[in-house]
Amino acid sequence: MSWPKRIRNIAASQLNAIKDRLDRIDEESAMETLERVGARAAAEQELSDALHETAPRPLRSPAEIATGAQARPVQTGARPTAQTAAAAQTPLSRSYRILGLSDGAPLPEVEVRYKELAARSDPTRFEPGSADEANARDILKRVEDAYKALAEALDPAAGRFDKLEL
Repeated sequence: MSWPKRIRNIAASQLNAIKDRLDRIDEESAMETLERVGARAAAEQELSDALHETAPRPLRSPAEIATGAQARPVQTGARPTAQTAAAAQTPLSRSYRILGLSDGAPLPEVEVRYKELAARSDPTRFEPGSADEANARDILKRVEDAYKALAEALDPAAGRFDKLEL
C-alpha cells in the first residue's frame, strides 16, 4: 500500500472516531432532555396528586421516621441522575464536551483545541464528493458551532461592538 493511501486511511479512521464521539454526545444530550421532561412530568403529576388528594395522609410514628419508612409508596418515575444534573448545570457543557475539554476550560485552551479539531476535520483533505468529505463537513460545522458558543461566553470583548448604538 502506498504512503498517500495509508495516510488517507489514518485520517479517515481519525475522522470516524471524532464523528462517533460527537454522535454519542448528541445521543446523550437527547437522553438528558428526555429524562428532564420525564422528571418534570412526574413532578407535576405528584404535585397534582397531592393537591387533589381528598384523604389526609397517615402520619408516621417516630419509629417509622427513624427507619425511613414511607407513609405512602413513592411513585417511581424518571428521576434525574447525578450525571444529568451535573450536565444540566451549565448550558455550555455540551460545547465543552464536543471540543473534548472539561467544563470551565479557559479560552486559550478552547482556541487550541478548536484549531486542532478544525485541522483534523478539514474537508479539503478528502476526495471531493466522498462520504469522508461529507463527514468532515458535518464535524467541522459542529466544532465551529461549539467554538462560537464558547468564545461568545468566555471572551469579555466578544459582543462589545454589537451592543454599541450609533
